[in-house]
Amino acid sequence: MNTQKKGTFSRWSDSSARWYEKASAYTRYHDKLTEYIAPYLSRKETCCELASGTGTLARHLAPLTSHYTANDIDPQAIAFCRGIQQENPIQCLEFLEGDWREVLRGRIFDTVVFSYFGAVIRDWEDLKKIASQRVIAIVPRYGEDEIRQKAEAFAGRSRFRQEALSAESGLLSADPAARDAEREKSVQRTESGKEKKKRPFETMETISAFLQENGVSFRSIPLTLEFGQPCRTLDEAEEYVKYYYRFETEQERKEFVLQKFQPADCGYFFSKKKNIGIIIIDMTSVQK
Repeated sequence: MNTQKKGTFSRWSDSSARWYEKASAYTRYHDKLTEYIAPYLSRKETCCELASGTGTLARHLAPLTSHYTANDIDPQAIAFCRGIQQENPIQCLEFLEGDWREVLRGRIFDTVVFSYFGAVIRDWEDLKKIASQRVIAIVPRYGEDEIRQKAEAFAGRSRFRQEALSAESGLLSADPAARDAEREKSVQRTESGKEKKKRPFETMETISAFLQENGVSFRSIPLTLEFGQPCRTLDEAEEYVKYYYRFETEQERKEFVLQKFQPADCGYFFSKKKNIGIIIIDMTSVQK
């Protein structure tokens, strides 16, 4: 069976946002994340979240802070968040739309949080300007073989195939100079013709190496958490799969649904274990 993930998580819709919310509630994924992050937050301190998406993590963490700013560049994601905020307001939580380098310019927060958003290596200089005490990054935890597989899967659906493969090869290199060279070479062309650097594939391993090279104090917490998808019916499961995956035939899609979605108390459940790392970076140890 030939399947590929479409990679549509970067473009939120009402359907994808609600599927994400359902998965969070059923698996308690964000509840469990919060248990590990809570000791590093304070009701006397401010926090900002980059690439906040549906705002699920923001709604979990905001009550633990004095003020929480959740930012995303996607207007559909922010609209979804504000809709939930109107229904169930959290007083200390604000949602802010736009590129964080622009809309957060000049602002400083005690803590900056992000999940599955490559902003440590790629945006280190900008990150240092807005985080005064710590950065908490929730990132994938992969071995080298998994990184290659995911790089190939991404490159297979990308018109930047060779650049993507080259960049990931460089990030796997043990030589810091080779990694830096690949980061500089990793560029794409925007519609206006300007060069734009692609975000490197940041994992617990690559971020840890980067921080060690730069003499930055940090702590990493490796975890494996369930974050699978519940669906009430097989029809809903098929809609979910149709949204996120590519198949050569409809029959292959139906077989995939029957294989992956197993009967459960929610109706049907597609189990997905996530190997992640929570990296707590001590920004007071950084020379700015």
